[in-house]
Amino acid sequence: MVESQSNSDRKKELRVASVRLTNKIGLHARPAIQLTKLAKRFSSQIQIRTSADSPWIDAKSIVQVMAAKAPQGTELEFAANGRDAREALQSLVALIKDNFGEKPADALKLSTEAGHIASRGLAIGNVVFYQTPVFGERPVGTVETETRLFQQSIETAQSALSATIENAEKDIAQVLEFQLSFIQDRSLIDPTLAAIANGTAAHIAWTQSLNEELRRFQKADDAYFRGRASDLIDLKQHVLGHIYGKKEALPRLFQDAIVIAEDLSPSDFARLDRRYCKGIALLKGSINSHVSLLAKSRGIPMLIGLKTVTAKPDTLVILDAVDGQVIVSPDQKTVDNYRRRKLTAEKRANTQQKYLTINPTMPSGERVYVGLNVGTLEDLKQVSPDHCDGIGLVRTEFLFSNGLGMPDEELQFQVYKKLVEWAGQKPVIVRTLDAGGDKPIEGLTETEESNPFLGVRGIRLSLLNEDIFRIQLKALVRASVFGNLKIMLPMVTVPQEFEKAKNLLQEILVQLRRTDPMLSAPPLGIMVEVPAVAMCIEDFKADFFSIGSNDLIQYVTACDRGESKIAHLYTGANRAVFELIKTTIDHGQRTGQQVSLCGDMASQPDYIDVLLDMGLRHFSVSPHALAQIKAAITDSKENSVDKK
Repeated sequence: MVESQSNSDRKKELRVASVRLTNKIGLHARPAIQLTKLAKRFSSQIQIRTSADSPWIDAKSIVQVMAAKAPQGTELEFAANGRDAREALQSLVALIKDNFGEKPADALKLSTEAGHIASRGLAIGNVVFYQTPVFGERPVGTVETETRLFQQSIETAQSALSATIENAEKDIAQVLEFQLSFIQDRSLIDPTLAAIANGTAAHIAWTQSLNEELRRFQKADDAYFRGRASDLIDLKQHVLGHIYGKKEALPRLFQDAIVIAEDLSPSDFARLDRRYCKGIALLKGSINSHVSLLAKSRGIPMLIGLKTVTAKPDTLVILDAVDGQVIVSPDQKTVDNYRRRKLTAEKRANTQQKYLTINPTMPSGERVYVGLNVGTLEDLKQVSPDHCDGIGLVRTEFLFSNGLGMPDEELQFQVYKKLVEWAGQKPVIVRTLDAGGDKPIEGLTETEESNPFLGVRGIRLSLLNEDIFRIQLKALVRASVFGNLKIMLPMVTVPQEFEKAKNLLQEILVQLRRTDPMLSAPPLGIMVEVPAVAMCIEDFKADFFSIGSNDLIQYVTACDRGESKIAHLYTGANRAVFELIKTTIDHGQRTGQQVSLCGDMASQPDYIDVLLDMGLRHFSVSPHALAQIKAAITDSKENSVDKK
């Protein structure tokens, strides 16, 4: 590093420094985020340039820093002016010299196993391996005895599942009810019985029936559907265990443990002793699996997609689900360092609850709004309406996927009415049915599509099923009189889709006004998740916009977010993604149309500074992330807060 103080500007405390970028990817998305976030900790004005001929840019602006496109080998020049200028330059240079925390490849090979983060956090414990039972040959009886054995095994498995459901926590019980409904389905049982009647052994007939269903799940293009495959594997193992007379047994945990397995089922998770299970590492797995969601909701760090595991049983390991690695046999210095990090994170989590009662604002006094993402009415029980700025996203798919058929107008109306009454006069943004892609609905979504993510989904499906769409819109208009309800259309691609839905809404309003003349049309907005919308945002005359970062990232990076092998490519820290988000926000600022972000990026603290810097002022987050995100916004050194 070269650092100096300008003589002519000594009174202004101007300092300059230079340092070479040596990290592999240069000043790309994640390093740029780290640099701007660090720069914002200092009160000094900090500027940066990539050569003597390039202009100075604001080191606290993520947009400007990323636009610099500085590759590896670039000599960066810094200029800082202020009371803490020297400290600022020293910290920034140290960050760059440390390669932004990037680990050398040889270090990874020596001591760690790399994986993808399913549930964020840090854990230290001894390795405990779990292996699913292996079933080989068994004596085969007559058709009658095999039939009786299979029927008894199904009944026993149903009883065992029912007992587990009765004693399980609510979210685990809901997951296991999926398995119970599957094992009660005659379309699965009858083919197995028919195969046994034709002379096939019970264990083979059952395996063949389940494998046929499994192939359908595993080969699905959508991540959600593939994520359910582990439920079927779990179900297959349960019944086979009863056919073979083998009792499944998880290894007993008696000390802080990191459970390592090829995969883990929801029922396995339910039986884990969570007093000692500090973390989970899987060779397979999916970020969309039930186990991933259950681990996340309980704060259990979890990695998936580990290529290999060299650790022996009872070996001390660190599961780092922040940087995505398992550190095998760490030295004492590393253990102490991680214990300090873990303790700091725990203290931070404990203190974040106080932020629930705080309204974050920018230094100018401009409010930053944080609403909720809601997937079912149960989600409302986790949060007080006083602690959030309404509901930024209601996923209505839960009304259509309960196995009871298409919901009628009255049922939908009652649910939407409960949502707006819960929120009072705060906004409730209800997304119309977003089926298809990773959310298939039996009897409605297409079944023969080669790529459901690019097929008939979202608004495309609704416009092709106008009778179902009309019912939902009528229920929404009726419920809007009870609060501040807004309607949002998913997967919009061209303005004509929006205009067609708007005209349909107007037709319904005219019809309903015959009995209630005081009805008015709720505001109608769209999701910004298709790149074509973000690139031509000025063509859409919507009342508001909500950025769906999950699909936006998926389409921009051409990555399936459920595929662990390319998880490193599926990230919001991508300049193209940031550009589209910024384009949308800028349009909203020019026109006065509200822009919010309701995807996973809004629930991740690492992105908060970046999004605020872009001008985003409306976030919608998962209920468990509400306190954390309000804390992240509030703790930004440049921001202030108002007590409620």
